Amino acid sequence: MRGWEIDRVLRRDVYANKVFQGVYPRDKLPFDSHLQKPAAFVVNTDRASGPGDHWVAIYIDELGRGEYFDSYGLPPTQPELVRFLNRHCWYHRHNPQILQRVTSRVCGMYAVYYIMQKARGQTLWRLLAPFDPRYPWRNDKIVMRYFWKSRKTGSNRLR
Repeated sequence: MRGWEIDRVLRRDVYANKVFQGVYPRDKLPFDSHLQKPAAFVVNTDRASGPGDHWVAIYIDELGRGEYFDSYGLPPTQPELVRFLNRHCWYHRHNPQILQRVTSRVCGMYAVYYIMQKARGQTLWRLLAPFDPRYPWRNDKIVMRYFWKSRKTGSNRLR
């Protein structure tokens, strides 16, 4: 999935548009000290000079608490991502749940889903509720359905 597709879907959503700050490669994240919060970012784990690797999302609430969302359930390991979180968050956590199949290419859709749900006030645990780590193929279908519906309407809820 291309960054411009992610950007377009999130900017068209009435809720996500209020917190979404953009799509970035990991080495081009904004480091200005006065980040408007709440804030949400979609980040590619590759550098700007690379072809693109994996999409993740970051959400920072109005109190400076951060969440790092990776559909593989991994914590941030790239130094640029860790520095960004440490600079803008007094506390941060990641989702520990593996959602996505290793062979699928829907990580961008998971990032869109995550930001849309956070923009609607969902907690991390509530937005993970529809997914079962035992069935990643089913999780991928859920998130694909959500994404395509969001793309058409500009807004969506998971039912």
